[in-house]
Amino acid sequence: MPLCSLVVPEDSGRLDQWLSKELGESRSAIGKWCKEGRICLGQKCLKASTKLKGGDTIVVDRPLSSSTEVIPEDIVVPIVYEDADVIVVNKPSGMVVHPGAGNPSGTLINGLVDKIDKGVGDPLRPGIVHRIDKGTSGVLVVAKTQRAFDCLKAQFKDHSIERRYWTLAWGDVESQTIHKSLGRHPTRRVRFTVVEDGKHAITHITPLASGIPAQSGKGGMVSLVECRLETGRTHQIRVHMKSIDHPILGDSFYGRKRDPTAAWKPMLKGLTGQLLHAKVLGFRHPNGEWMSFTSDVPAVFQEVLTFARVDAFQA
Repeated sequence: MPLCSLVVPEDSGRLDQWLSKELGESRSAIGKWCKEGRICLGQKCLKASTKLKGGDTIVVDRPLSSSTEVIPEDIVVPIVYEDADVIVVNKPSGMVVHPGAGNPSGTLINGLVDKIDKGVGDPLRPGIVHRIDKGTSGVLVVAKTQRAFDCLKAQFKDHSIERRYWTLAWGDVESQTIHKSLGRHPTRRVRFTVVEDGKHAITHITPLASGIPAQSGKGGMVSLVECRLETGRTHQIRVHMKSIDHPILGDSFYGRKRDPTAAWKPMLKGLTGQLLHAKVLGFRHPNGEWMSFTSDVPAVFQEVLTFARVDAFQA
């Protein structure tokens, strides 16, 4: 089930009253979602009676809309490679990959659907063989043809796709492999967590560099880390990094509730997503050729690297 984010305007009153109008749902439905932990503000699940504050971002776990097709839109999508079978894009942080509840338009696929053959994949997610979160940036491949869709899906299934992410995490991260199964949080349904009976998940962690801002103490230490995915579960890297007590900077779901030192507060205040970037994507093209693509980290990521004096590595 997809997530949608809504920014609260001033003088919105109670949560259930406002969301009922925004989403076209009954107040009883909103109340039920609250009890199931489906409506959150940051790391806090909300009650139906919560008094809202203007500017807050509410995250809602809601079923897909009944729409059966994606409407083409004139949206600029950063394309780094395209041929008759595939499109490789450099997705910006903040862009949703495909339509869903709360995001019926303005997505990456709305801007690409005219390039994709009819009937390739799910009608609401045409050509989509993998996804990255709204707040995550970087390289992503979309299938234009059925043969490309089948070929790429098979590679994701057998874990032969190369996926390397760069992230900035709190603390001094050590090289390791994380084997921890993931599943929905039992009470906070919009989140995922480590569970014994969840889906098998493996992330290989390699630290690249570390740093501490000049005006911060040891508590302000961060590490630039490469995460290689062996599996591709929802929020996998974010949950795995939290599970080893090295959450990702800027992660409103799985990050730290408070900045470790006052020096970090102004730098992190303006972040709109987690500092997680799909750096490398490698796959075998339907024609048999191995292809690999690399993406530079976005400017905001580089700004935080500079602030933390992580200057021993070219990002």
